[in-house]
Formats: sequence, C-alpha cells, structure tokens
Amino acid sequence: MRYYLDGSDWEADYFIPDEDCCRWQMAAWNLHNMLLDNASGAGFADPDANAPASYRATVPGCDRSVLLENGVISDPYYGRNMDHSRWSEKAAWAFRKSFVLPENIREKERFQLHFCGIDYRAAFFLNGRCLGHHTGAFIPFDADVTDHIRREGENLLAVIFDPMPQASPNHTDPFIMKPAEFADFHRSQMSYGWDWARAMAAAGIWDHVYLEGFDTARIADCFFRGDDSGNVDLTLDIQAVCNTSQTLEISLEPVGFKGRKFEFEEKLTLGYGRCTRKVNFQCPDAALWYPNGYGEQNLYSLKLSLAGEVICKQVGFRKLEMVRNVNSPDGAYDLTFCINGKKIFARGVNWVPSDMMYCRCDGDKYERLVRLAADGHTNLFRIWGGGIIEKEEFYAACDRYGIMVWQEFMHACSSYRKDPEYLAFKEREAEAVLRKIRNHVSLSLICGGNELLYYGEIPNSPLLMLYKRKSAELTPDLPYHITSPDRSRPGERDHGPWHFIEHELINKDNRLLVSEVGCPGFTEFDSVKKFIPQADWERPLSQNWKYHFAIPRGAQGWQMQTESFSCRNSAELCQAVMATQSNINCYWLNHCRRQFPHTSGCFFWQYNEPWPTLSLSIVDYYTLPKTAYYHLKRCQQSTTLALKENSWFCRGGRFAAELFLISDREEADLEYTFRLLTADGVVLAEKREHCSAISGAVKVDDISSVELPASPVGGVILAEMRLYRGKEEIFADTQLYGVPDFKKVFTVPEAEISASAVIEKDESGRENILRVTLHNRNLAALYLRLDLPECDLKRVYWQDNYITLAPGEKRIVTANITCSDEVPGDLEISAWNCPAKKIPLEFA
Repeated sequence: MRYYLDGSDWEADYFIPDEDCCRWQMAAWNLHNMLLDNASGAGFADPDANAPASYRATVPGCDRSVLLENGVISDPYYGRNMDHSRWSEKAAWAFRKSFVLPENIREKERFQLHFCGIDYRAAFFLNGRCLGHHTGAFIPFDADVTDHIRREGENLLAVIFDPMPQASPNHTDPFIMKPAEFADFHRSQMSYGWDWARAMAAAGIWDHVYLEGFDTARIADCFFRGDDSGNVDLTLDIQAVCNTSQTLEISLEPVGFKGRKFEFEEKLTLGYGRCTRKVNFQCPDAALWYPNGYGEQNLYSLKLSLAGEVICKQVGFRKLEMVRNVNSPDGAYDLTFCINGKKIFARGVNWVPSDMMYCRCDGDKYERLVRLAADGHTNLFRIWGGGIIEKEEFYAACDRYGIMVWQEFMHACSSYRKDPEYLAFKEREAEAVLRKIRNHVSLSLICGGNELLYYGEIPNSPLLMLYKRKSAELTPDLPYHITSPDRSRPGERDHGPWHFIEHELINKDNRLLVSEVGCPGFTEFDSVKKFIPQADWERPLSQNWKYHFAIPRGAQGWQMQTESFSCRNSAELCQAVMATQSNINCYWLNHCRRQFPHTSGCFFWQYNEPWPTLSLSIVDYYTLPKTAYYHLKRCQQSTTLALKENSWFCRGGRFAAELFLISDREEADLEYTFRLLTADGVVLAEKREHCSAISGAVKVDDISSVELPASPVGGVILAEMRLYRGKEEIFADTQLYGVPDFKKVFTVPEAEISASAVIEKDESGRENILRVTLHNRNLAALYLRLDLPECDLKRVYWQDNYITLAPGEKRIVTANITCSDEVPGDLEISAWNCPAKKIPLEFA
C-alpha cells in the first residue's frame, strides 16, 4: 500500500554547506559566513529543535521552484534572469515535511520509503534519525524505515542537499580525449549549458516521494513481456519478511477497449529476504499494441496481488524486431523497426526535458506534448542522452499514444571515465533506469548515449559494453545501439545538418537512418513577448535575443535564413524563420520517406524545449506548435504527395519537379490533382490522374519545366497538391516557392477571407469541437493562422494551421478544445497578407 508524500505542505530553506560551517567553527575570528548554520546545526531535521523554515515548498520541487513559489525571484526564463539566481547552486538546500500516517496504513508490519528522483547529493532523515546518504539523479533512494516511523502522531521527514556540483559546459576536446567537466557527474549533462540551453543546475526532489507499507511480503519489482501470440513472461522480484507460502493473483483487464479479461493464480513458496520468481501464462487472442499510425494502441491493466498487497502496471502485447534496411551495406545495423510483422517508417523527433526545472515536468505537460506529437503523426521519441530519464507519466503517455521510445543513457558529447568506481556506479544506475522503464510497451530501443564516438569513446569501451550487458540482462527483447550515431558501423553518418541548405544537397543524402537533422525556427511573436523584454522586441541583435539563442551568424544564423526575405519588423522576422524551418524539415522528411525501405526513419532536432528559446524546436516552451509542426503533420500522414526539386527558389524563371506518391501501404484507385498557380489565381500547370500506392514511394508525374511570369504577384507561386480516395480528400497541401526569392512576400496585396466558427460538444463530453469554415474570395492567403487568443493554448489542439489558401478556395479546419469553465473567446484569423480579424464563435 502506497502513501504519497508529494504536495504543497513541505518547507524549505537554504544554509551554508557543512564544510563552510566547520571552517567557521574552527577559526574563531573567521568572518566568512559568521553566525550562519548548516542545516544540521540549525536543527532543521530535528523534530524537537523547533527550527524555523523560511519558505513553503511544493514537492516535487527544487531550489528555483521554491524561490519562485515564495516570490523571492522573478521568472528565471524571462530576459537574462537566469543569471540572477545562480547563487542558489552554491547553497545547501534542505526540504522537510511533517505528516501523520493515515489509518489504513499505520498498522502495517513494515515500511519502505521511496524517493524516485533527487538531484544531486543528499542526506535523508526521519524523526531525526539519519537514513543514509545518496548521490545521483537517476537512481532512486530507498530505505526501510520500520524502526524509525511513528505510527501515531507526527513524523518529520527531511532531506539535506549538498551544494550543486559545478562544471563547464564545454564538450570534450576531441584531440585531448579527456572527459568534459560535466561528464564527471551522474545527472543531466545539458543542465551545465548546451548550444540551446543556458546553465541551470537545480537542487531538489524532482520526482515523486512515497511510503510503502506491507505485512508478509511485497513485490519490489516486476517485468512483464507479452508477445504477439499472447504468451506472457512475468518475472517478479519479491521481498518476504519470513518463510511463507502465498497465492499470487494476476489479472489483465483491457483499458479503454472491449476485450477479454484474463485472470490467473500461482502458488509461491517464499523464503526470508529477496527472491526472484518467474511465471508464464497464455492470453489467447490478446489485443496487440501498434505504433501511432500503424494500428491500435491496445493496453491492459496488470494487477498483481500478493499477501494482501496490490501493484498495478500498464502493459501491452507486441512483437518487436529490427530488420535489415534494403540495400544496406555489409556490417550495418538492422535499423528498421518491425512491430507485429509490420515494417515501420520511424517518424521521429528528439525529445529533451520539458523544463530546466525537472520537478515541473508533470503529467499535464507530458499529456499535452505527447498528444501533440501523436496528433502530428509522430511515432517515435528519441530520448536524447544529455537530458534526463523521464518520469513514469511520460512513458505511460507514450504507451497510450503509440509513440515508440528510443531511450539513451544519460551521456552526451564527451568521453567518460573507465575506472572501476565510475563503472560500478554506472552499473547500479543502468539497473535502476532499466527497471524503471522496461515494462512500458512503447520502449523500443536502448542506446548508450549521444555522439560519444565524436569525443574519443570506442564501440567496445568498458562503459558501452556494460550497458550492452545490462540491457541484454534486463531488457532482453530490445535492440541495443552503441551510440547515436555509431561511426563504427557502415551506413551511419554524423548527425545534422541543423540549418538551411538547398534541396539539391538533401537529395544526395543516403543514410540508413537520419537520427538528428533540423533547422532553426523562431516562435510566434506573441511567445517572444513572453520572454524578451519589451525594449528589445524590435532588436533581434540585442543581448536578450542572443541569450535565448537567436544565432545571428554562421550556418545556423537567422540572418542566413532570412536573406531571401525583406522583413519589416520582428513579427515578420519570426514568420520568415519559421517558414524556412518548416520548408527544410518537411523536405528532409519527404526525402527520407521517398527512400524507404532503404532509409527507415527521420528524427528532427528538436521537438520541444526546456525553456523559451529562438532555436530549433518545432513546439515552443509554452507548448505552442510552430509552422513546421503543422506542415510536418500534413507530410507525415499515412499517404501523401511530395515534390522533389532542387530549390525552394525559382531563380531561372522556370519551375520543374517530380511528383511522388508516398504511402505506408499498398493501395489502388487513388486520384491526385496538382496545380501550379500565381497568388492572383493564374494557373500555370495542372494535372489530374489516377494512381496506386506502394509501401514506400512511387513517382507519379514529371512537372515539366514550366515557364513562370517575370514578376508574379508577391514574387511567389503556389504548388497545390490534393489526393483523393473516391470522393474523400485524404491529403491537401499548398507550398510556396519564391520567384526568384521571397523579398516581396510581405507586401502581397491583402487577401479577402470570410469565416464562420461553430463550436459543439463531442460525444465523450470531455472536449468541444470547433469547426471553422474559411472562404478565400480573391488573392491567395499566405500562411493563414487560426488562433483563440483568449483561451489557454494548452487546451487547444488544431488539426491544421498555417494554411495557404488559393484564390476562391474553401476549407474547413477543426480544433479539439478540452472542456473547462473557461469560455474560449473569439476566433482570430490572420495571414502574411491578411491583418488579424476577430470572428465570433457560434454555439451549436
């Protein structure tokens, strides 16, 4: 039985470190830190000391979240405020909570305390008794507290942290082969600073805390694997407090779908202490789990009852194989995921922590970000090795939404120590990590870390072989990848590029798997105003913009991305950079899909971000999707059309391209249309043909060299693609091309858009459905955006956005809005050539 100790009823304070306190006490005339206490000396963990605490605290929580909660600091993500609280990392923080055991748990025989995640070094106390010391962000702290807990009256639980270890963010020098400073610590590498994140090493309790009470025995850990034939292998790690014989009751009940419930019993003979027991059983016709877009995400609730104690897990049935990529070289990894016999094109994104204060990564934000990814037809998250092992709620959301998880151990951009002490720690950490996540059916691959071979590691280094061995032991059905990318294997190449390049260069790429590629993209100017001070809104070369990674020069510089535009203000600058990112990312995706099954996936850097930046994500810190998100959402559908050409610009006065039909499956009797037209509606080329899809890509047309007007309206042409299954439109996209660039695009005459918006409840009653009917009456509307500015953006899931509407075009766009008492307000529509206008909502 679990009793969670999370909540807003904790206290916190900061003190001088133990070392400083000892120095002051030993040197009577030392004025440094004079009269200040360390936490122990102040009696912070002593229930009888009556020592005051300065701050209220919410756990999970950290030093910065406590300071924010109590109004001591301003938003550290605004401007350059992050620099103002770095003093906190040099303090010794302490957290404590008083609690009384609930009646339903106080009579249990034994009590086990669990801290799921602390960062970084800490000592733990219960009622003034030291429970032990702990180091490392990814190993939980557990302690038997039976002899220390008070079954009646108040208990005081306290955690005292050492100051955060400090390190340079600089990566390993590849010529010296010495580990980077940050590589010495068993915690998030990026928290010391990265090329899209400023340094914030936040001390605290970043994951859940709970007390577990039990009598005769408890299931300390379990490992469930169900395959595509319904066979189940269940391994149990059991702790018994005496020699006993107990009945294990097992049930598997469908979650959210109609199906058979399975129930079993197994007699177990247990000896005192820890033991392992294995159980095998069959679940005939169990419903299978598939990745997003390839089938249903059928899940079961696994309930295990032993000696009166119950644990529950969310599990699924699936068979995972890695198969060889077509035409891959000898010695290459098998890099195609195959789930239940279906080859998967991995539509991937690179996931980083959703907040620099990891304690604030919670179920609501995970739900929002994972749902957005699934809505966008993403089916894989690569959990990048410089971040964190995410919380349970993240992996559970991936299970529900069908997002495969490529999990890396927490290493990035450095070589690492090889001494026995370090390796012993990493073995404990690897075991803790794999036990934490291995029951999730979404977990699909284990990887040693990010870009390690760039910095002096070798494929058979002791660290990477340790991980290979532990993965084989604890996750035997999962593939293990040495590092991403593995330079030692044929067919793999370095990551990148992460900037704008001409399409003709992308056309030459021939990787088996593109596990990191991307392009910088600013966010909407409304988001920029949340973290850039007003005085700098129109100064993108200011220190505040640069602090948030608006790179002005070089290959990743926004000036390179916008040299083909003429932006008159920062709002237009944001639009231009987002459009460039959208174009490059989508061209990469379409290129990789055209090469399937030789190329088996494309993962964009990056999906989300841990604080507000002007960098590479496609969903910003506030969870507002950028232009690239919606364009990728169209391109990642099961069956699409895509153009192959050499450039986003028509500099020679002509347009030429190949038109491809891309699909995940074979399908006949489709029909496509293609039009090339100007912004004022002059049709330059037009096609309409029947076609059939294969699993992969097939060229359906050559768009012959089309002569373009010398000066088309706005200096752009529109390539409009539609795909039909019978009368049903299954794909629609309209792309812009510059003629010869986009210098005139923000001076296109105004489009005349009419719109109506009707909102109604869906059948579940949990969401509202907003249907927006758009009609463009004259010139093309470029990158038309729909918004509900008065509604919390986290409630809104647009099914399409940033749409280019041709002259005369009508289109219906929907949004799902999660229910609350908040009224959504008016709809706002705007485009590059249409000022924002309000549309009142009608209620059905």
